[in-house]
Amino acid sequence: MSGARVAACCVALCGACSPDAPNDADAEPTARVIVSIDAEPRVAERTAALRVRLQALAALPTAGMALPSLEEPTRTVLYEVFTWPVRLELPEDMLAEGPAFSLEAAALDIAGRELTTARLITAEREGRLLEPEVMLHARCLDVICGARSSTCGERGFCGSAVRAPEDFPGRLLD
Repeated sequence: MSGARVAACCVALCGACSPDAPNDADAEPTARVIVSIDAEPRVAERTAALRVRLQALAALPTAGMALPSLEEPTRTVLYEVFTWPVRLELPEDMLAEGPAFSLEAAALDIAGRELTTARLITAEREGRLLEPEVMLHARCLDVICGARSSTCGERGFCGSAVRAPEDFPGRLLD
C-alpha cells in the first residue's frame, strides 16, 4: 500500500493502547514504553494490515527459560489503516503486570496472511521513558522463526528477540 494512512486500531483484551487514553490523574507512571514499528519499502508496499501482540512477562527471560504460551493473557492490536512507522505506547496496566514484555509485530497481506514477523522481548526501566524500535525487514519476507523468543534480523536469519532495556534510547521521566 502506498500513501499516507491514518491510524486506526481495534483492541482486543486490553484498554486503549494510546497516550490519549484516560489516565488516573493521581497515579504517576513509574516507567513508559513507546515502541516504534517500521518496515522496509518492500515490506511496506505489500502490507495491508499490521497485527501487534503484547504480553506482560514476570521477568526478562534468560537462556533456556520458556515464555508463557499465547493462551496466557495477551493483548492484540490490529492496524488496518496506518502510516509507517507505527508508534505504540504500552498500557500502564500491562506494565504493572510485570517488568518485562513480549511484542510481536506481523505484517499481513490483503488476504490476512503473514508476510513477515518481528519480535522484541525486553523490560521497562524504572523512572525512564524507553523507546525501542522494531523493524520488519525485506529479507525476512516468508521467513518463519518458530520459537517465540526469536526474531528475523536484518540479514534474513532468525536470532534471539531478547534485548536488554539498556540497548534502547530513552530518557528520564519528568
